[in-house]
Amino acid sequence: MHQLRDTRASVRHVWDMHQLRDVLV
Repeated sequence: MHQLRDTRASVRHVWDMHQLRDVLV
């Protein structure tokens, strides 16, 4: 079940990057 936790962290990281990009744009 550790995989699910890692995936969630990755998704959160990608989401943060997208939000940051929206703010910059």
